Order: sequence, then structure tokens, then C-alpha cells
Amino acid sequence: MTGKIWALRQIDGTQVERADVETATLRFDAGHGITGTSVCNDVGGDEFGWSADPTSTRGVIRRDETEATIVTAVGCMDEHASDIARRFWQKMETAKEWVVQGGTLRISFLDGSAATLKPVGDAPPNGELGCVNGEAGNFDCPDRR
Repeated sequence: MTGKIWALRQIDGTQVERADVETATLRFDAGHGITGTSVCNDVGGDEFGWSADPTSTRGVIRRDETEATIVTAVGCMDEHASDIARRFWQKMETAKEWVVQGGTLRISFLDGSAATLKPVGDAPPNGELGCVNGEAGNFDCPDRR
């Protein structure tokens, strides 16, 4: 599970198309934390964590409400994508389990809904998510600051 960046492709039945700057991405970190992006912003902190069964194809997502999620505050130009990303990260507050099948990550939420994500690349070892999250218009990349 670690080492991949997963991009949102469907949430609550709404299809999410691939874009130069992905709508939302997620990464399962080696330390069992969950980080990602919300359009052109990075999402991190210690609020979300994960565990896996011995096959590493399914597991549980946990939320520690005493911890904070940190989101960078870059103004993203795509308001529609920002709304979808915001909905995804709000739903992550109620995530309960994940499963990978056929190269697709499915996250189930407490209300019975789900999100589907596809791998879009390998996570860089230095943790810079934004720079592998597309090229055009991504101000999180050091060379664009």
C-alpha cells in the first residue's frame, strides 16, 4: 500500500476525471498515516491513519479526532474540483475500511457510500505530493513558488 499515490475517480456516484492537477489524491504512508492533496493543496497531519490485514489488500482507516489535519491554503482556480475534493476529505472523517482489488482502491464510509481511487504514480521518498500531482498550475512545487 505504501509508495503509491491514489487519485480520486469516483465519489458518491460522481465520476472524477483525470486532470493535470488531480482533484484529490491519497497516500498511505509507511508510518501508517494518510496524506494527500485537495486540488492544489497538500493535506497532512496525524488525524487519519490506516492498518492492513496480512495480505495488505484490505484494512481499516482510523480517525483520531484529537489530532489535526493540516491543509495548505493555496487558492485553487478550479472551483468545481475544489468542491469535490472538499467533499472527499470531509467524507474521510467517516471512512471505515479500504480494499484494493484489480488495481482500484475503494474506501467505504459509515453512511454506506464509497470512493474509488486509481494509482497515478509512485510517491517520492521526500513526501512532496504536490509535485507529482500534475504539472500545470501546481504552486506546491518548489520550482513554482
